[in-house]
Amino acid sequence: MLRPRASSLLVGVSLLASCSTPDTPLQIPIQFEHGFSVTHEFTTHRAKRYELIVAFQKETPIKPTGPDPDEFTVEFRLSSGGATVIEGTNDSNPRRPALLRRDYTARYLAVFPGQPGQTFQLFFHVVHAAPALVSTKPIVMISQKTYPPGEEKLSVSAASGLAADLANHRFYDRFRVRAPFQASAATAWFADGRWHWRCVVSYGGEKLLAEVSFTELGDDPVVQVNFIDSRR
Repeated sequence: MLRPRASSLLVGVSLLASCSTPDTPLQIPIQFEHGFSVTHEFTTHRAKRYELIVAFQKETPIKPTGPDPDEFTVEFRLSSGGATVIEGTNDSNPRRPALLRRDYTARYLAVFPGQPGQTFQLFFHVVHAAPALVSTKPIVMISQKTYPPGEEKLSVSAASGLAADLANHRFYDRFRVRAPFQASAATAWFADGRWHWRCVVSYGGEKLLAEVSFTELGDDPVVQVNFIDSRR
């Protein structure tokens, strides 16, 4: 569980200039410095899905293999009504979605549902940041999620591939070793508004189970990876 940490860089809500619109209920400046933390409250105005984004003024080169790993590590926790809605780090989504423009980078960290008049509390903590990022005027924002016109839900093969990636990423996070999940080992199915994927593989003489689900477009992932007790 993430906890606010004592730091000389801890910035209170009242010290931050923020702006709010129906489409972007939160936008606050942050500092890309080790130990910086902020807690801020905001309210959503529509029954929509919203994104947690960190953006800064620095060009990120686009390569055939995708963007390089982030030059920062951040942790976040979003809660509402005393319950955690979502928490993670900038590496929680292995796809590392981003908007890259000239002299501008926006990293999309998480997606969550909001309701009219719903109040949330955001805790955001910078674990590490490259010195080159200090002067990039970073901000954290909550923005209504939008999609390109005509975009449809994932295909079965795309959903299976994403599920395998998420399972492998979660296994690596827990055990720091690579997991052998492959998209071809199981087929995703769509039910109750979400994709589901369940896969059992052999690993080191034991059975490993992955259960993954996410929305039709791959958002809001729920991932569980566990060893199966073969003695039962």
